[in-house]
Amino acid sequence: MKMMVKSLGVAVLSAMLVFTLIGCFAPYEPDDRDRHDEFKESKSQPMVSDFYISGIGTFYYNGSLRTVTITPKYGSSDGTITVKYNGNTTAPSAVGTYTVTFDVAATANFNAASGLSAGTLKIVDGIFTNFDDLYVYLQNRPANTASNPYIVALNVNDVRYFSEDTGIGTKLNELNKYVSIDMSNSTYTYYYGYDYYYNYNWSSAFSGCTNLTSITLPNYTKSISHYAFSDCTSLTSITIPSGIESMGYRVFYGCTSLTAINVDNNKDDSYYGNYYYSDQGVLYEAYYEKIELIKYPAGKIGAFTIPDSVTSMGDEAFIGCENLTSVTIGSNVTTIRNAAFSDCTGLTSITIPEEVTRIENSAFYGCTSLTSVTFQGMITSSNFSNDNPFPGDLRAKYMSGLMGTYKRTPDSDTWTKQ
Repeated sequence: MKMMVKSLGVAVLSAMLVFTLIGCFAPYEPDDRDRHDEFKESKSQPMVSDFYISGIGTFYYNGSLRTVTITPKYGSSDGTITVKYNGNTTAPSAVGTYTVTFDVAATANFNAASGLSAGTLKIVDGIFTNFDDLYVYLQNRPANTASNPYIVALNVNDVRYFSEDTGIGTKLNELNKYVSIDMSNSTYTYYYGYDYYYNYNWSSAFSGCTNLTSITLPNYTKSISHYAFSDCTSLTSITIPSGIESMGYRVFYGCTSLTAINVDNNKDDSYYGNYYYSDQGVLYEAYYEKIELIKYPAGKIGAFTIPDSVTSMGDEAFIGCENLTSVTIGSNVTTIRNAAFSDCTGLTSITIPEEVTRIENSAFYGCTSLTSVTFQGMITSSNFSNDNPFPGDLRAKYMSGLMGTYKRTPDSDTWTKQ
């Protein structure tokens, strides 16, 4: 009898266990919230390529509104489209440059999208096909200031010939009229038998032009010559095309007002595998796995951190940046190149990280306010230039004291290890 009761108990327990396991592995029934999330994920996401965009470009100022029209292509989202000009929904009429974006509202089959890029709209004071006409136009305009320049488009047919006319900058200076020039739609004439870069080179037409406030280079420019914009003291920004493959020496030397070097359509690989790009107005060159900081604009104000992605700095990368107050050197920089921070008169202190193993000629020459330098690593005598790397006797003191912090009083040539 006891054996029958025991067997019956085991059978009941087994049945309960099977029932429990079946319950645990029963098919899952999604609730309404799950169904909503699944439907949301299955909806398509609008993209710029799904729309027709018209009204982008450069237009002559006539006082009327300039509207960019965006319409969906067949099969794309028909959600409500909101166009914005520099973030505002009102279409512009005033002279200026406007970044155009658009938002698309959600529909039954498409998600919402915001901040889609439509391009750039420019409204200018005038559009000219040669410099002589531009010169006459400016000649007949009233005096202006650098903060309120005449904004013009200059579309010439032979940029190479134009850019070799070094008298252009002088002629603009004689007028004493400040001007911003967009040359993006200018073209190059190819001359057979000449070097590739010779045909698509931007020369030094505007070198020393103190009345140029900004410029956009032609789209097909491939190289920029030495000193191309040197001593353009009113130049605040420049836009260069993504196809640039080489840049000369001291292209922006003496551009004390320059705050932004922009590369149009960033990170467009060139034929040779290298490309230039900009981030927050700073110019970089990428070559396969290496990134070099080419130029920090001399007019930028405040502190700056060199990204850890940067592996090197170009010669004179920060030269003359008088408003640079502090800089943090990225962890992958191993060399401080020739005159990299020369004449950064606002720089008061610097830390040389342990990854830096070489300091070249005049690296910090002319940094008159520099009073504190910390060395976190070892630099051998052969890798530490003896040609004015720092003000005063800092090199000699480091060679005897090595790692640590060194300080001096302003205007003193004598450094002391702390």
